[in-house]
Amino acid sequence: MDQLHFHRITPPASGCLYLHSALGSLLIPNGVGNELMSKSTPKHSLFTHVKEKLAWIIAEHRSPSEAITLTRHLTDADEGRYELLGLVNNCEIALYWDYFWNHVVAVNFDESGVDDLARDVPEDIRYAGRKVYFEDVDLDDWNWVHPRHQWRAE
Repeated sequence: MDQLHFHRITPPASGCLYLHSALGSLLIPNGVGNELMSKSTPKHSLFTHVKEKLAWIIAEHRSPSEAITLTRHLTDADEGRYELLGLVNNCEIALYWDYFWNHVVAVNFDESGVDDLARDVPEDIRYAGRKVYFEDVDLDDWNWVHPRHQWRAE
C-alpha cells in the first residue's frame, strides 16, 4: 500500500479531529483514547491525550484505518517490565525500555500486535539507565517521542 500523506488537518472545533488526504478523510472522535484504555489503567485526560497523539502520528505515517488498533497494541505493551519510548523508521519500529536488562528493545508492530519484547541481551549493550541511553540519542530523528521523554529533546 502506498504511503498516505495528509495535506490538511482540521482542528477539533466540533469535538472530533479530521485528517484529510487525497484519498479521503479520517475522523478521530474526541476521547478516542477512552475506548483504548484498559480497565486497570486510571482514566485521566493526560493518558487519553497520549493515545490520541500516538494514533494521529501512526495515521500520518502508516495506516489511518489501523491507527486505533496499532495504538492499542503499543500501549498495552507499555507496562511493567517495558516502557514505550517512541517510534522510529516512519513509525515502523517501536522502541521500548526493558527494565530487566537496562536496554532498548526495537520491535516491529502491526494489526496483530507487537513482536516479542523478551530478548536475551549480552552484557555489553546494557546501559546504566535511561538517562545514559538518551544522552547518545538524537530525538529529532524519531517520528514520535513519548511525552514522558519529550523534555529530553529540549
